[in-house]
Amino acid sequence: MENTPVPGTRPDPLYYADPALTTFAATVVSCEAHDGRPHVVLDRTAFYPTSGGQPFDTGRLGSVRVLDVLEQEDGTIAHVTSAPIAPGTVGMHWRTS
Repeated sequence: MENTPVPGTRPDPLYYADPALTTFAATVVSCEAHDGRPHVVLDRTAFYPTSGGQPFDTGRLGSVRVLDVLEQEDGTIAHVTSAPIAPGTVGMHWRTS
């Protein structure tokens, strides 16, 4: 499946098609620091962001821990991580805590 991210938009989140998905591959589109913490944007994601009182998913992007998942005003999903991740393809592992 081809996913080409457009700034300010997001592809269909994987968690809607398969809520039980635990492993997926994605491309890191960007990684920028906000409030001193890395915010990683992927071209697709199985991580559900905090929304309507439902907690966000936790897990790892490669070997880096996901500490929070935020949906930005423009619809982008930012993964707040324990360390920065350089843009490129990364194997992802996801689990609910």
